[in-house]
Amino acid sequence: RVQLPHDDVMKSLNVGDRILLNDGKIEMRVTGVETGKIIATVVRGDEIWSRRGFNLPDTDVATSVLTPKDKNDLEYAITKNPDWVAISFVQRPEDVAEVRDFITARTSHPIKIIAKIERPNAVDRIAEIASVADGIMIARGDLAVEVPFETVPAISRHIIRTCRTLNRPVIMATQMLGTMVNSEFPTRAEISDVANAAYLRADSTMTSEETTIGINPVGVIETMAKIVTYADYDAIANSYDWSRIENVPENDWSRSVASMAYLNRASAIVVFACDTVATTQISCRKPDIPIIAVCREDVIANQLCLSRGVCPICDEVLFGQRDAFNAARGFGITSGHLVIVDGDKISLRTLD
Repeated sequence: RVQLPHDDVMKSLNVGDRILLNDGKIEMRVTGVETGKIIATVVRGDEIWSRRGFNLPDTDVATSVLTPKDKNDLEYAITKNPDWVAISFVQRPEDVAEVRDFITARTSHPIKIIAKIERPNAVDRIAEIASVADGIMIARGDLAVEVPFETVPAISRHIIRTCRTLNRPVIMATQMLGTMVNSEFPTRAEISDVANAAYLRADSTMTSEETTIGINPVGVIETMAKIVTYADYDAIANSYDWSRIENVPENDWSRSVASMAYLNRASAIVVFACDTVATTQISCRKPDIPIIAVCREDVIANQLCLSRGVCPICDEVLFGQRDAFNAARGFGITSGHLVIVDGDKISLRTLD
């Protein structure tokens, strides 16, 4: 038996909806809805502790975004004339309007509103929400519980692009420097995460437990400032596109392969790879289609696993026969144009 805090939550759940407890460590699925209670089956996890949060990724909760406690807290905050107020678990643009009405009815101070995006239905309506909010926070903690975690970076990019289009500031938040709660130095992955937020043109990065319970809050801020400052300098120095590289003559050949594939809307690039060089060069041009590397040695196929977009296969028969069609079919590509690279020869053929 688990006690959920709001009747509106209970009334919003339907059979088949998921209930996630303790940051998604426990998953339950609703199997029955009765007056005053929900019957659910535990799908994943075992022990349930008290005072843990819950998430409802499949449910549009029919309730006010402001709980009674929220209203009391906001009443007090308004007396301090804050610059910004952030709203948690926004689902729809009407949530922002409700909070704005609450504030403007109590003060003439120009308090701006940040909508925290941490629910799938908010992601689906991000343009509408950003249009009525004054700013957006990508709250990746709860968001990564409610959506597949591997989609969070792509969702973050989408939100940033939307906010830039609509002229709304956007904050990247959650675990930016999480290990610095107990460490004086961030991990390399955290350094890249903070820098990428700057490269993606996020307006701000945000700390949480790093500065609330961390061993060196000042050090956290100094570290983050160093990373974003350098990333900004780099973005200014390479203002066209930070991900592009200089078009040096050495890359003309591989760029022509990628351009041929792009201009002919090819389904794939097939490379007969005696070594890793040609395939790696084409991969570094970042074509948006698969690069199928047909190899005759295991070591070459294994090494090419590191390169973006490359699908290596070791097959002496396909390699010896230069069978690009069956190589493509092996990866589920059954139609369209193929750009075929065999040594210095580049050709375009149609797979039928």
